[in-house]
Amino acid sequence: MSYKLSLMISMVFVVFFSFFAIDLLSIQNTYSLLDAKSINISYFLARNGDVSYRARDYIERVYQVKFKLISASNPAFGDDIIYNISTTYKSFVIGNTFDIAIQRMTVVGYFN
Repeated sequence: MSYKLSLMISMVFVVFFSFFAIDLLSIQNTYSLLDAKSINISYFLARNGDVSYRARDYIERVYQVKFKLISASNPAFGDDIIYNISTTYKSFVIGNTFDIAIQRMTVVGYFN
């Protein structure tokens, strides 16, 4: 009788652990998607060399990320552009939302 009760109680913890594992996998998936988007954004910035508000709006609209420029806003050929992109993630188990952000760098004119 006691092993059945302990099995039922332990299944609650197994279910919570499974939800937590799904949450961690979803966070990793979101981070990987941000990394993949950063490759395209780096290519766009290196090719155009333009970090105007129009380019920022284009990046945020097309890639559905929040774009924040870290380096100087008027880069010349050969200068580096450092930027952050982030997205909001709502977790299953933790219950709150938080931003997942990555910082990347590209060189203007590198791909040309």
